[in-house]
Amino acid sequence: MKIITLLLSPMLFLISYLYPKRNDLWIYGAWFGERYSDNSKDLFEYANSVENNQIKHYWIYKNHSLKESIEINGNNCAYAYSINGILLQLRAKVFITCVNSSDFIPFLVTPKNYFVQLWHGSPIKHIGIDSRNNTFRKTIDKLRFKTLDNYSMVISPSKTVDKIYQSAFALGKNRIFRGGYPRNENLRVSPERRKVIRDYFGLEDGEKMAAYLPTHRNEGKGKNPFRTVLKQIIAKNDDLKNKAKIIIKPHFYERDSLNGIPESTNVLIRYDLPFDLYEFLGATDLLITDYSSVIFDYELLNKKIIVFPFDFEKYTTEDRGLYFQFDFIYKNVNNIEKVESIDSLIEVSTKTELYTKKDEFGISLFNVPMGEYSKNIYDKLQQEINT
Repeated sequence: MKIITLLLSPMLFLISYLYPKRNDLWIYGAWFGERYSDNSKDLFEYANSVENNQIKHYWIYKNHSLKESIEINGNNCAYAYSINGILLQLRAKVFITCVNSSDFIPFLVTPKNYFVQLWHGSPIKHIGIDSRNNTFRKTIDKLRFKTLDNYSMVISPSKTVDKIYQSAFALGKNRIFRGGYPRNENLRVSPERRKVIRDYFGLEDGEKMAAYLPTHRNEGKGKNPFRTVLKQIIAKNDDLKNKAKIIIKPHFYERDSLNGIPESTNVLIRYDLPFDLYEFLGATDLLITDYSSVIFDYELLNKKIIVFPFDFEKYTTEDRGLYFQFDFIYKNVNNIEKVESIDSLIEVSTKTELYTKKDEFGISLFNVPMGEYSKNIYDKLQQEINT
């Protein structure tokens, strides 16, 4: 069916464009249909919790292993290439994504749909049109953003981010809606839940829990330079003993790039977690990263952020350009510190105070204050669809 839909893509686009749409049918997707996660998941679950809901909400997936986790709470879903899945994508008025139209069957999304882009974090790295290095690729993207990815609404958490989305997605300012990312609501973790998560990783009282989220390199293609860094951190295992555990959570693009590296007692490698990623972050004491937009999300927690840009020159010249100079980030993000060596990274990680404050969320240049992000987006969508 995948091959057939690809061969018939121009015809499918025309059929979908002409097909009558239902305002009471909304569909959601994430990460090319391969994951049940991110902002789309959290808005989907909120939408399904709304009482007296007259709207039908469906998750579209391409990975069959996702079906059980979606349906376990009674939520509706459909395989993208099934007859039911295709009919849902033809009929639905509203499409909600956190990547692009490839979260669905791309050619079933047309300018006749109301297409909502939640994205997956305020960008530090160039995205969309801005990430293209030649005129041909930029032209193709501009065409795509007028057809398959013609977003009706893009969620932006601050004025600082508005211009990025306008440039990257070829948008008018009127298509930007000020709101927080739904996944960030999961940063609010109760003391009881925090203990469950810490116990899962075997932390003792007084030990710090650090989340290390390195960004992907070239979307996981080619050799991963983080392999060397990871081995060097593991070699410092004894320096962390009884002080801290570092939980490495690679980007899913890099799932195969760190094979063969055994974890240690205090440096753990986890591609998958038995709880939400942002719930995990809410339970940690500090964040370590490089060029990941998780910096802006984590700032809401008022906790320590360590930036280790070990391959800065190579990354910014050969992989992605950056929207922000890091000097700007260091001056405008709260509780952030740059380190330039593994020794400094370990030292700062172990000396950071154990985080014990409760419900003290920060004010940020890059975020709206912590609030009911999903509800605000959902209410705005209903207003837009019904007018």
